[in-house]
Amino acid sequence: MASSELLELGRDAAERIASEIRAGANLVRCQLVASLFYAALTLEFEEAPRPHEASATNMAAALRQCLRASDAHISPQRMLAEFASAVATLEMDAPRPPKPGRPVLRVIEGGLARR
Repeated sequence: MASSELLELGRDAAERIASEIRAGANLVRCQLVASLFYAALTLEFEEAPRPHEASATNMAAALRQCLRASDAHISPQRMLAEFASAVATLEMDAPRPPKPGRPVLRVIEGGLARR
């Protein structure tokens, strides 16, 4: 499972890349922003224990998406899509907060209902 720090780094990088694209930055600049996340992902993948095979598979898929984003012949918009997809792949393993239960309807005794 990817660490929360890695996921936060990925989300921040995706937002920054989108901002850079809106400002007219070139592909190399966008890839430079993504490189810190890629390095952290690579390190975490290499250090991750293998009992969680699904997590390792998702991390490997995210690494492949990052490699596609690093292609020199890709548009900045496509690069952002690949990068955001890599982050989303990692988020699939992230623990989710429990869903609240169904609301319980109760009759309140007393008051005007007894008349």
